[in-house]
Amino acid sequence: IKLLLQSSIRQVDFVEKLELSGISVRSQSLVCLADVDNDGCCELLLASSKQLATSSEAFSEAKLRDETYLCRVLVYKGESTTPAMETEPVGSVSCLAVGDLLNDGGRNLLLVCCAEGDAHLIEVSRDPSGGDKLSPALRAGYRLAPNGRHLLIADIDADGRNELVVATSDRLVFSYRASQSELTPLQRWELVSQIGSLSLHEENPAVPAGPRHVLVSQQGGAYVTLCVGEPCPLTGVEGSLPLVTPITSDRRHFPTTEIVCGVRRSRVPSASAPPYMAMCTLDGSLLLLDGVSDKQIWSLQVTHQLFGLAKLDLTNDAAEEVILCSWDGMSYIVNHHKEVVKFQFPEPCLFFAAGCYGFNGRDLPVLLYGTFDCRLVMYTGICLEAIPAYPLLGASDDVDEGLARLADRTGLSRAALVRMLLYDRDAVDRLMESL
Repeated sequence: IKLLLQSSIRQVDFVEKLELSGISVRSQSLVCLADVDNDGCCELLLASSKQLATSSEAFSEAKLRDETYLCRVLVYKGESTTPAMETEPVGSVSCLAVGDLLNDGGRNLLLVCCAEGDAHLIEVSRDPSGGDKLSPALRAGYRLAPNGRHLLIADIDADGRNELVVATSDRLVFSYRASQSELTPLQRWELVSQIGSLSLHEENPAVPAGPRHVLVSQQGGAYVTLCVGEPCPLTGVEGSLPLVTPITSDRRHFPTTEIVCGVRRSRVPSASAPPYMAMCTLDGSLLLLDGVSDKQIWSLQVTHQLFGLAKLDLTNDAAEEVILCSWDGMSYIVNHHKEVVKFQFPEPCLFFAAGCYGFNGRDLPVLLYGTFDCRLVMYTGICLEAIPAYPLLGASDDVDEGLARLADRTGLSRAALVRMLLYDRDAVDRLMESL
């Protein structure tokens, strides 16, 4: 039954794209879509290896010079395939993030974290020489926990100031408060299994000081709620114990899990329409959860291994769709009513990301796919009129009237016209030339 349902899912093809070559990005933690230069439009940021070893001899030489994993940060703007900014090698970058870490009136800064624990806070501004070039300036250097995998810059305790949350590959999560000179440690959590992703969950975004939590996905279809700035419901002690919420309990294995919070249901958040949460697992499960009660609204099972999860409004109705990606390039776009559209990227994927990117002074939704041959493909024209498929016949009076007029002028039956419009492009071209 599942295979029959998936075979009936509508498939779309995206054509408009921007392709970057020579990009050596190891994971999606090294890719970010954000407004790093504070011009009102989002840029593409990525950490790419300094050089690619094309042979075993070249790899050995690079290893001797300690350049095997050195990364540089690249920033792309608009339709240009040439980076607007390129830093010098900053180390073995493991993750990066953009946000107002210093609480400087909403001015975004770039934070680059290396696997050794070194972190660089960089201010990106327009180059004085003019054009679209950008120039970096080091604002501060910090020392974080090593082996960082995920960064989150957000107001996690509703005090009006942003904090930094770092998740490591050692199953540890740290929170900090940053200043120009140092990072002040706030809390530390140790989790039971590997971390898939972390996200900030606000139960009611319309209330600035409303309840909020940091959610961390865990293997096996579970997530952990980090108690920040309020007593833990189990112990009564502030931030002492993370709460584990298993969503699925019938798994024989423990697949990696991704989570994304704040899936918007309407243009203006309200208490009556709190945002959803979405989770996916490597074995092909997608779950949509209520943002207040944590109850499962629905689940969807596919036959592909899912590793990428994002939220994005692709239908311009202010409600965000959930976007999934598998290792073989199959992508699913799912709305809140469990209606699905799929898109097949033609190559296996190394990483996946979705967000907004600035074109000609306007942010547009994009999908990013990284390939194993060091290319990045950005699909730009991805807006959809609707997720479900609607029948052509009887869809509107305009369609009926247009088919009737066309049938009178050509002498063809209504069914023949519909068949020609759907399946015979050459016949349509000949018909248009004759009219």
